[in-house]
Amino acid sequence: MTEADVCNMALGFIGKQAIVTLDEHNSNAIKCKLYYDVCRQQILRSFEWNFARKQEQLAVIDTDRKGWKYVYDYPEDCLLAYKIFNNNVADAEFNIVSVNENVKGIATQIPNAWIDYLCDIKDLSIFPADLIIAFAHLLASKVAIALSGSSQTAAEQYKLYDITMREAHRNASLEQARKLQQKGFTYARSRL
Repeated sequence: MTEADVCNMALGFIGKQAIVTLDEHNSNAIKCKLYYDVCRQQILRSFEWNFARKQEQLAVIDTDRKGWKYVYDYPEDCLLAYKIFNNNVADAEFNIVSVNENVKGIATQIPNAWIDYLCDIKDLSIFPADLIIAFAHLLASKVAIALSGSSQTAAEQYKLYDITMREAHRNASLEQARKLQQKGFTYARSRL
């Protein structure tokens, strides 16, 4: 699945001609390119997708911030910070701060901090199929008015996005619940 494939699904949903790449100089490609990354990030931020979860150790960038002992570099691919932790603290208090006009940081009280976060996944091959369909409907809802002139088409596509996104959330939740049940079952059997 490529960026153009998702765009072509979206364009097909609103009855518009397919593109080959996002770099074409036609209105379909230009509008898809405008909204593509924003829509991808919106669907990723909507849920704690296991396939997009990442952990990494943080690098200290400041130790002189009022109210905080440490400020760490905000990971470039972070869309949403779930928690900050280290070997002694499972879930530390933290705040996202501006270090300067171009740099975000994570302020906390703990040394040697790690972050558990939602990663900005760009490789669509690891997205579940239902999430790809929701992504395409969301993209279609964003480009529909500009390309078809129809606010009704945009509203219909957004409604379809909402339906398919709820299904994607439900399926991901079921998968996560199964994993937790399997862990519990394994733990219970080991106690016998």
